[in-house]
Amino acid sequence: MSRRGRWMEQMRSSKVVTTDYYYRMVREMGEMFCSSQRDSQTRLKTQDRLTSEISQTASTTKTLMWWTPKILRALLVREIEVFKCLKMESRRILREGEEGWLASLSQLEGRDKQDKM
Repeated sequence: MSRRGRWMEQMRSSKVVTTDYYYRMVREMGEMFCSSQRDSQTRLKTQDRLTSEISQTASTTKTLMWWTPKILRALLVREIEVFKCLKMESRRILREGEEGWLASLSQLEGRDKQDKM
């Protein structure tokens, strides 16, 4: 059974839905959302299916059932923004590292030319 399957089963058997559970499910939704960005229909189906699964596992009170999808969508947007920022930051670090490596390589080539003279 997958991790999400175990969490879902655990939450169905439990009366209390914890914030830790929501956080894990939001991360899972974010990963699935980002991996399926190529196909917008798949992305929407995945998001709606996961949102409905989480709503079903929530407490039976109407308030929580009403708020759960809205909270999860807001958290998903935040998670995706964090993911995008981390992705851009890692690209910047790699680019700076590559530029530094090229600069040091050109310095070494310059020293080799001077040594040969």
